[in-house]
Amino acid sequence: MKKYFLILTAAVACSRFAAAQNVGIGTNNPFRAKLEVHGAVGATSAIFGGEGQGISLQRNFPSIGFNQFYGDMSRHMATGYSAVQYLDPWLGYMAIDMLGTGDAYNYAGPNIRAITINKNGNVGFRSNGAANTSLVVERAENTEGTAAFWGSRHISWFNYGAQENTYIRAGKDNGKVYINDIPGSKIAMYGFVGVNTDNPTFPLEVRQPAGTGDKGLGLFNPNINQSWELRVTQAQGVLNMYHTGSYVSSFNQWGVYSYVSDKRLKKNITALPTILSKVLQLQPVAYNMIDEQNAENKNLGFIAQDVQQLFPQLVSTLSDSASGHKGMNDVLTVNYDGFGILAIKAIQEQQQMIVSLTQKMESLQQEIKALKAGKK
Repeated sequence: MKKYFLILTAAVACSRFAAAQNVGIGTNNPFRAKLEVHGAVGATSAIFGGEGQGISLQRNFPSIGFNQFYGDMSRHMATGYSAVQYLDPWLGYMAIDMLGTGDAYNYAGPNIRAITINKNGNVGFRSNGAANTSLVVERAENTEGTAAFWGSRHISWFNYGAQENTYIRAGKDNGKVYINDIPGSKIAMYGFVGVNTDNPTFPLEVRQPAGTGDKGLGLFNPNINQSWELRVTQAQGVLNMYHTGSYVSSFNQWGVYSYVSDKRLKKNITALPTILSKVLQLQPVAYNMIDEQNAENKNLGFIAQDVQQLFPQLVSTLSDSASGHKGMNDVLTVNYDGFGILAIKAIQEQQQMIVSLTQKMESLQQEIKALKAGKK
């Protein structure tokens, strides 16, 4: 009799649910969803695929358990690994916890926090994230690094190894690494920076890599297609300077500065005209620069405008509004090395005058001597 009553009750209930088109378990008013389940065993309201590694729906901390359910504690649904995704309704964050492996109905834990999404959208990997940081990735114990980015051949590592070094690499051979390629932006670097060395001893240390000859440090202006380069020669350790690939000058290990002066590289060679009279018009002065703080220690030199009137080839104009001198885009500069050439030329002219005067004196002395001999 009871059996028939249960069948009749179920039939009536099913017809009622079919008419309502919503199904309720633990409620006779399932108005919020097609299937609405009230009540739970422990915290688990429903299990799907419980005969194997299925999923569970849990309440209070709304959760989805993957091969996990919560009765009196967190347990494995079936043998294997488990995980749970849940929302903390009081603190407002969502988390995914990895629970390891175990047998069916055994305790599933302890958990490893894999991902946290905070109420403000900030994300943490292996951490709860940070209130003021969009993404936080925490390094776990016994792992090779905090994060790895795999290319087709090479891997970029962050906090790699016991020293937690960081390697940013191109993903393949001959690839490129760009750091902030935004026009007008800035890059700040602190500490010691090494190029072709991981152990710099200077704030900026550039080493010439093996197999590249004497290539050194270069500055290139693409607007005029010209460059300057500094090289340390492998043979003598001399610091050479190159302009657009051609050697122009060098410093040796004692600081002696030398220019390229090979006749084979010169043309339009002419002797200097007489310059002694102009050299005598040069006016050496003592001076201080306008922005110089210590006025007691004066500099020695010339005024470019004065030199320009006598030896214009020693004066150049820096036609650049970015010279750093306010309101001036035609700053004059002086080639002080050229004064050594002028001095030698002036000495040569004076020497000729001395020789000529000496010859005249010798001639006069001979005449005087002859006159004295005639009187006797």
